[in-house]
Amino acid sequence: MELQQLRPAGDYRAVGQNDTVTPENGTCSDHSTPRETENGSFLQDVQVDGGGRENCDENDSNSDDAELQQSGLRREFSRMKKELGKDVVCHLKLWMLIVAVLIIVVIVIVLSVSLCKVHHEDEDETYDRSTFMVPRFFSGNFNISNLTSMPEEEAIRLLERKVVDVYNSSFALTRYFSSAELTLLRRDMVEFQLQFLMPEEHGQLERYTLSREMVYSVLFQRLVEQDSTDPLYIYPLSLYMQVRK
Repeated sequence: MELQQLRPAGDYRAVGQNDTVTPENGTCSDHSTPRETENGSFLQDVQVDGGGRENCDENDSNSDDAELQQSGLRREFSRMKKELGKDVVCHLKLWMLIVAVLIIVVIVIVLSVSLCKVHHEDEDETYDRSTFMVPRFFSGNFNISNLTSMPEEEAIRLLERKVVDVYNSSFALTRYFSSAELTLLRRDMVEFQLQFLMPEEHGQLERYTLSREMVYSVLFQRLVEQDSTDPLYIYPLSLYMQVRK
């Protein structure tokens, strides 16, 4: 043991009045400070520990949800795989039938598009006009608006062009139409003669395509559609037509 020298009473007062804490004397000037410090550090430790516990709980919850989703997806994938692997017809799997149906649909679409692009030649559109030698004539007349400011020759020329355009624009009659001749009888009446050419076998043409009703209807329909302000306006109801032998 080490013996220490005792200090006088005055030294004890000096020590009591000294507020400085030193390692030698082992005293503390303020006893409440350690308590507050200890309490503060304890509260801080509790708060830090609590916040960390909440973060950990939240992370654990998120990871659990992710694992549940992944497990659900795995179960769903396994169920679909099992369903697709079932035998349906003649030991054919369901996925085989689905693939086969898709292939058939694609083939049908490709074939449809290809067939639409192929130009089919219509036999009705192929004809030799030079073989049309048998004439068929129609004659008639119609009334027009009274000519006052146009020469007769110019009026006849414009009317002939109008009638020719009617039959040249007709899909059924244009191949047979030959000519149209118009004559001005008076200032408000015009007489016309139409000529069509037919092939030698023309029995069906005379009965249907080049019948009086067909030729008349084509011209009448165009007269109905004409502009009423035309100076060469033709009155549709005044149209008369007959087959000339």
